Order: sequence, then structure tokens, then C-alpha cells
Amino acid sequence: MAEFYDISLDFCVNSDGDIKLAEDSSAIAQSIKNIMLTDLGGRQGSGFTNTVYGLGTRNFLFAPLTSFAAKTLGEDLSRQLEAYESRITVLEISVVADKTEKRFEIELSYAINKTDETFTFNTSINQI
Repeated sequence: MAEFYDISLDFCVNSDGDIKLAEDSSAIAQSIKNIMLTDLGGRQGSGFTNTVYGLGTRNFLFAPLTSFAAKTLGEDLSRQLEAYESRITVLEISVVADKTEKRFEIELSYAINKTDETFTFNTSINQI
């Protein structure tokens, strides 16, 4: 039986007519994606917590493709995960500014705290 649940972002319906759930490692990967895609302070609700939630990757769409910007992105991601994803331990974050492809390549290695399973999350932020 799954330990972690979240609503699946593809909003598919299961055989009972309910929205399908993401479970365990899929729920955590989805949570990481939510943090990355949410603008800083873009989470609805009230309170201080919601004003500092979110990585704000949109800010990096027009940032210079430099090692400094890549380092800043990695540090911001690390802080967000430490604050809002207590189910994992971040093992390593690598962000590379790829000038040829005009994007930041992100690789995140993490362990799920309850199981010690390790996973790698890869994504990129493509500039316009």
C-alpha cells in the first residue's frame, strides 16, 4: 500500500470516476515539479508560507546563461526542497547552463527518507 499520495496532474479519471492519484515516488516527483513550476509567492492561500513557496523558474527564462545563474538556480531549488519537501533528502543538484541549446539542464538526485530509495529527477528550462 502506498505511503504518499497526491492528485495526479494529468487529471485522468480512474474506474470509480474519481481523479487518479499519484502514489509514492510519483507523488514526490510531482511535488518537486510543482515547486519548480510555481512562481515565487504564486501559491494560493494566506500566510507567510505561501509568499515564499515556489522556485519561480520563469525568472530564469530571460536570465543570462552563465554559471552564476546556474548556481543561483541550484541554490534556490535546494532551499525550496529543504523548506517544502520534507519527505526527501537532497543528495546532489547539478545545474548546467547550455548556451548552445539555450537552456538550463537540471539534475536532482534525492533519497526518500522513509525508504532510502534514491531517484534522479531531470528537467530543463528552455529559454525563448
